[in-house]
Amino acid sequence: MRTQVAHADPWTTEALYALPEDGMRHEVLDGTLLVSPPPTVPHQLAARRPVAALGAAASPDIEVLEAVGVAVPAGLLVPDVVVARAAAVHGAQRNLAATDVLAVVEIVSPSSRTQDRR
Repeated sequence: MRTQVAHADPWTTEALYALPEDGMRHEVLDGTLLVSPPPTVPHQLAARRPVAALGAAASPDIEVLEAVGVAVPAGLLVPDVVVARAAAVHGAQRNLAATDVLAVVEIVSPSSRTQDRR
């Protein structure tokens, strides 16, 4: 389940990265901070399998990653699995640009089914 966090101004990616690490997953969508609890073990197991399969099949110019930030026009999202251009991955400091992402996988959780599908 994701929770929206109130803030005096609209949330930005910069404000998100200024937050202390707390083990939660943070995303910004249309100026709203979305906070999710850490993924469950079954969720991570479900994510690991496509990472392994896609990674094994990927050409050297492709990287497959779990739970990295992707900058989109509406903010910053954290898909469960990201397939991206290797050059962008190796040059990134914090997150990837959506233009460098080739595919994403979102594991649909019972508690966040509606949001995951959006």
